[in-house]
Amino acid sequence: MTHDLDLIFRTGSSAILLLLGVLFLARPRQALAARIAGILALNVIAYAAIALTPSVAGLPLKAPLIALSSGCSVVLLVFTRALFEDDFRPGWGHAAAWAVICGLGLTACLGRPAPYARIIEGGLDLTGLVIIAIAAIRMIGSWPADLVE
Repeated sequence: MTHDLDLIFRTGSSAILLLLGVLFLARPRQALAARIAGILALNVIAYAAIALTPSVAGLPLKAPLIALSSGCSVVLLVFTRALFEDDFRPGWGHAAAWAVICGLGLTACLGRPAPYARIIEGGLDLTGLVIIAIAAIRMIGSWPADLVE
């Protein structure tokens, strides 16, 4: 019963996120924050719907999907900055950080090198928490300026 409810909720939320992601990305003239929200929605789908679902455990695409979802925290940081900072534009540094974190996620997922896979996983968890904390601090820091306007 619990597994069925989990599957229902995961499928429903994935369908909504897929719809949002496609709608946000289908319009090229959409605001920067909306396009990044579409990328974030697709990243979350990769994490919640595909990477963690037990029924796809044997799929060869599981490792790349988990690797892509590892970079979700960087996409969240870019999204919050685009949403709350009017003059923000993502740069190569954001893309490089995302690529490095995704690469580490792929390395950890494949378990190579084996003794370091657990350390990499722990580092990714810590990195995600730090990036989310930075996003929250930057968001809260911009509130006084937004309230004045």
